[in-house]
This record gives sequence, C-alpha cells and structure tokens, in this order.
Amino acid sequence: MGGGQQPSTSIQQTKQSNEPPAYIQPYLQKGIQDLTALYDRGTAPGYYPGATVATPTANTEAALTALYERGAQGSPYGKAVMANLDQTMRGKYLDVDANPFFQKALVAGFKPQTEQFMKEVLPQLDGRFEGAGRYGGGAHFATTERAFDSLNRAQAEAAVKAASGAYDTERSRMLSAAGLFPQLQAAEYQDIEAMGQAGAGWDRQNQARIDADIARYNYDTNKDWNYTNRYLASLNAGYPGGEMNGTMRGSAMPSTNPTADTLNAIMGGAGLGLKAMGMFFPSDRRLKEDIRPVGALNDGQTVYSYRFKGDPRTQIGLLAQEVERIRPEAVARHPSGVRMVDYRRATAMCPPGGLL
Repeated sequence: MGGGQQPSTSIQQTKQSNEPPAYIQPYLQKGIQDLTALYDRGTAPGYYPGATVATPTANTEAALTALYERGAQGSPYGKAVMANLDQTMRGKYLDVDANPFFQKALVAGFKPQTEQFMKEVLPQLDGRFEGAGRYGGGAHFATTERAFDSLNRAQAEAAVKAASGAYDTERSRMLSAAGLFPQLQAAEYQDIEAMGQAGAGWDRQNQARIDADIARYNYDTNKDWNYTNRYLASLNAGYPGGEMNGTMRGSAMPSTNPTADTLNAIMGGAGLGLKAMGMFFPSDRRLKEDIRPVGALNDGQTVYSYRFKGDPRTQIGLLAQEVERIRPEAVARHPSGVRMVDYRRATAMCPPGGLL
C-alpha cells in the first residue's frame, strides 16, 4: 500500500500480560500485606460508643413542659373570658340584682327625686286639700295614691332604661375583653416560643459537638484502612496499565530512510521506537502531509496519496482515523498514541487490488 523503499520485515516473539509493571509490583504487594495484616487482627471498626443524639437542655425541657401544661390546662385568661362569655349567653347580667353596684346607683339617683316628692310635692298636695276642708277624705287619699304611683312608675321606667344601658355597656366591655383573648394567648405563647428557641440553640450546639466527636472517632477507627487503600489506589493510578506483550511481526523503516527517523522521533518518547504491532502499520493522519484522495475501496473507504512527514516519497494508503470509524477492529493504538492499521482487516471485503 505504499511506494518507494519497502520496510524490512522482523518477527519478535513475546507474551501478552495485563500485569502491572515489574517495578511497581513490590509496592503493591507491600500494600496488600498491610491490608491483610489489618484484616488478620480480627476486629472490625466498631460503632461510635457514645450518644449520637444530643440530650435536650434544661431550657428546652422547660419550654416543652410549659407548652404541654398550657395545652393541657389551658390559658387562665382564656378560662376567665370563656366563663364571662358563658354567663353573658346565659343572660346572667339581664338580672339587675346580680349587680349590686347597679342597685346602689339607682338608689343614689332616685334619692333626690324621692326627697323632693316627700318635702315639696306631697306637702303641697296636703295643703290644697286642707285649705278646701277636705284633708283626710277619700279624694285626698286617692290623689295622694296617684301621686305615689306616678313617682313609682317614673322611677321604674328610669330604672329599666338605666338597666338596659348598663347591660349593653357591660356586654360591650365583655365582648371587647373576649376579643383581646387571642392577643393575650399569643403573648403567652411567645414567651414559651422564646424559651424553646433558646433551648434549640443549645441543642444544636450540643449536637454539633457530638457530630464532631463521631467524625473524629470514625477517622481514627478507619485511618489505617483508608491510608493503605489510598496508597494502593495511588499506585494503581500511577502505572500506565499492563505491560504490552505479544507476538509482533511487521516492519521497521531502514535507518537510511528519513521517514523512519521522523516517525521514530515522534513515537520514541516512551522508548518504544517505530515498530509494527503484529500486522498493524503506522497510518495516522498526524504523521502524513500532502494528503490527496486518489480513489476508493468498494466499501466506500477513501484511498489517499500522501507523504510521511520528512520523507520526499509519495505513497498511497488509508488514513487510520477514517478506517477506525468504518472498521474499528482494523485499527490499534501504539503505546505512544499513534493509530496503526491492519490493512488485511481494513480491506477484507475488497476484491484483489482493492481499488474501484
């Protein structure tokens, strides 16, 4: 698939293994021995021996107790308000006798009126009947009775009006007091809530101390395991996979070929040199220049003419990046990262000659 000077063929018998590189194996074995020694102790890490939940502080206990007692016993303000409301609904204050102050107020209000009647109205009435010579008679008696009746009716009506006004006023005051109940109750619960918030702050702090102790305990209990595991993980991450061995046959460019010098320089960073891996040959686009399509295989793969960088000779072949998309089994990667193509697999379905 290439023009110009042909590479020389060489065969190297090797074996393929996925073992870590030999220089790392002693360290891995040491880490495994340490883990085995830890296991052989026969003691698994224990659970944290102390309490894992903070005990409520005295502040929280007091707040919870007060809250429970308030819920169980009710608010003293609430009881008084509800009792007054119950009495109002039952009509207790409709009876003026239930309010001694009201009776005293009536007596005080009627006293001047009664005194005026006895000192002025009644003597005048008696004088008129006495002047007419009818004092003590039936007419005198009837007129005096009507005067007393008028006085009593007037005072009774006044008492009813006063009682009604007093009742309405008192009822309004009681309902206003009842309206204050939610505020009074909320004020009491605010005090309990403040106690609870203070206690909760202490509880959080105590829980944080316990959590820190648990974290320290877990670290101390598992530090040997974790330390050894990190050591082994670092070793596994540090070696570049298994050693690549196997039967390799292929070619290497003659030392007089400038292409060999260029490719060996590209892939020689790991001390690998440019060697075919089995039937795989370097065909990476990054190694070539002056790439031009010149034909196609019957499966659609494009055939290119190109020059390896640093080599003046023109060759024809495939690009590994394109073959990898169509026939990935025909592409392998050199440990240096360069893609290589097995042309036998890449052209397996093509007729002799390969070109259309």
